[in-house]
Amino acid sequence: MNFIAIETQSFERMKESFNKFLSEIESLCKTWEITGEWIDTQEVCQLLNISKRSLHNYKLRGIIPSSTIGNKSYFKLSDIQSYIEKQIKE
Repeated sequence: MNFIAIETQSFERMKESFNKFLSEIESLCKTWEITGEWIDTQEVCQLLNISKRSLHNYKLRGIIPSSTIGNKSYFKLSDIQSYIEKQIKE
């Protein structure tokens, strides 16, 4: 086992940065809980019976809004329901 020694000030800055990061993650999690259910690309494609490429085009054109975390996109179920309702009316 290796031990690494660091100055107290450096440790405190690292700890402060970590706590800030943790707070941001907790805030994001609470936001997701409050705003409703989110589904991923595969689930949206299955619901709409479209390809991933078509869904990507819808995202780019602003037809269906999404949020991206890392390399993965998520969609609010309510946005998908609104899109379906709009398509039925047309």
